[in-house]
Amino acid sequence: MKDIKINLATTFNEEGYELYGKRWIETVAKFWPADTNVTLYVDFDIPNLPSNFTVKSFSRSFPGHPAFIERVKHHFEHLVHTTNDVTLREKAPRVSELTIKFSHKAFVINQELTRTDADIFIWLDGDVETISDIKAAKIDRILKNNFLACQLERRNTNHLHAESGILIFRLQHEHTTNFQKEFNDFYNTDRLFNVRKPYDGFVIGRVLSNDEKLNYIDFNIWRKDHGLTSTVIDTFQHPFLKKRFIHYISHSKNQQE
Repeated sequence: MKDIKINLATTFNEEGYELYGKRWIETVAKFWPADTNVTLYVDFDIPNLPSNFTVKSFSRSFPGHPAFIERVKHHFEHLVHTTNDVTLREKAPRVSELTIKFSHKAFVINQELTRTDADIFIWLDGDVETISDIKAAKIDRILKNNFLACQLERRNTNHLHAESGILIFRLQHEHTTNFQKEFNDFYNTDRLFNVRKPYDGFVIGRVLSNDEKLNYIDFNIWRKDHGLTSTVIDTFQHPFLKKRFIHYISHSKNQQE
């Protein structure tokens, strides 16, 4: 059996680094295979990283991100002045803020999905702690022949949402290529604003809903509560996740994702 090569990535700002990023780094270094390619997209220095960690400047990696921010701000500012829906007008500033915040994660995921130097890419939120040994072969078996494994919330069929604390992709899968192109298109066009909440998890849900041919693993498929994962208690309840990770959702309000 060939060795399974994993790329792992995340992003956070300096405040997030102090709150939870240090723990992320320490527990990844302790429990993940030593040959995992770990990439941190940050715009500040992090000392004493293990040799398998790479720091990439977020701003230099994504020079188009400021223009994206301006496009989002313009859209929601225009909405405030033109809509007759009072509720929508009141919510627009907050939705704009969160769309920008969560776009950091989306930009990283999109770029990492274009890499060809590994078998599997895993996005792991900065406020996730690894608590036991991670085996590449086990992840490979969990993923099987699917292009993606993730947690889905099914509040209703119109608004499928991926709780994106962890996303596991098989990079050499044709469906990964299809997904990446579609995911990228949302962030490069105004299709993004047709999503009820234009955040990474809802965009992922929209892509999965739009293409029924995409084969993926839903870690929450067995849950009777439609996979609701809004707190640290009810997320990562699948045995594979629960044994290995804790997602401190309630402590991540200031996270750059």
